[in-house]
Amino acid sequence: MPLDVQFSIVCLSHLSWDENLFQRPQQVLSRLARRHSVDYFCQVPTRSFWSLPRTSTFCHTFSPAAKVRVSYLPFLPMTGKGLFFRSVNRRLYTRKVASIVKKANRRRASRYEPLVLWLYHPKDVRILDLLQPDLVVYDCMDEFRAFMHSEPETRQFEQRLLERADIVFAGGRSLFEAKKKFNPNVHLFPCGVDFEQFARATAPETEIADEMKRIPRPVIGYVGAVDERLDYDLLEASAGAHPGWSFVLIGPLLKVNPERLFGMPNVFYLGAKPYAELPKFMKAFDVAMMPFAITDLTMKISPTKTLEYLSAALPVVSSRVPDVLADYPDLVEFYDSPASFSDAAARCLALSPERKATLQNAAHGKSWEAMVNAMDRLIQRQLAGE
Repeated sequence: MPLDVQFSIVCLSHLSWDENLFQRPQQVLSRLARRHSVDYFCQVPTRSFWSLPRTSTFCHTFSPAAKVRVSYLPFLPMTGKGLFFRSVNRRLYTRKVASIVKKANRRRASRYEPLVLWLYHPKDVRILDLLQPDLVVYDCMDEFRAFMHSEPETRQFEQRLLERADIVFAGGRSLFEAKKKFNPNVHLFPCGVDFEQFARATAPETEIADEMKRIPRPVIGYVGAVDERLDYDLLEASAGAHPGWSFVLIGPLLKVNPERLFGMPNVFYLGAKPYAELPKFMKAFDVAMMPFAITDLTMKISPTKTLEYLSAALPVVSSRVPDVLADYPDLVEFYDSPASFSDAAARCLALSPERKATLQNAAHGKSWEAMVNAMDRLIQRQLAGE
């Protein structure tokens, strides 16, 4: 098979297609959609059987040439009687998957395109026998068994998926080392960056977001999911120790509600913001932070935001996440405690404009485009039997 053949992608993901949280799946599949047909199925919570989402939508991404069809797999939040809700969710899941199979097979028959099943969560290994794709891709971006409320079977699901996947893409060094033991075709693809997007934070024509204008400087800022991975005790201690610093968090609130932190006068939670608007907020940051708690969950993350911060010419202070330590030892300031966080942030505040320009230059060239093109070539070679 020549290496310019189009194929259809059916992707199942645990992440909603959200313009306020444009993560690895959106970055990768938006670019693949410039050449290939992409259907993206994601789960969304619903409160009752009568409010289940029933329709599919078309999502036009930042590239006019890329169109991703987005559909929803509804589920009931597992509160109260957990076993009952889990059983209901699996029935809903199976019913929706049956419709996915029919659509995918009809399109494959009409276009004579190979079908690639692209999975992000181990639980979706259950679709393999139903769909019978030509190729299975597992794009591993997290250690899912370590998440709060993860299903007890997650470890077994991932073991099966690693055994069945034709190609595994690992989103960071630690994940690569952990997964390569179980599949001979694992490839390291750390996250890239949309450099031009985040470099807009340094452009003279980019205006600071109105919400940031009322916040006193210096600003220590965070952009991303405000979830179980963050160290809220560290943030509370640091905000208390530095009443003259403003701590700003931007992103959706997921599974946590740090009321004590958000009640502090120098902590500002601004909620989720559209991806396209982020440079306007980051332009007002003096330091960018990655205040991850060191847990089983964060030991294998490779944060997308590291390169995004650097592209915006922002000095970065981070906890000692192994992948960040390995990839950016000379570009990021690291801390171990609230006291060393303060020292690291102070060093970042003192950086010269020349040093900030060096940080930005280091992010240039690490594009999502180069990464996705390499993924595309690997898939086509696999389909060709090379």
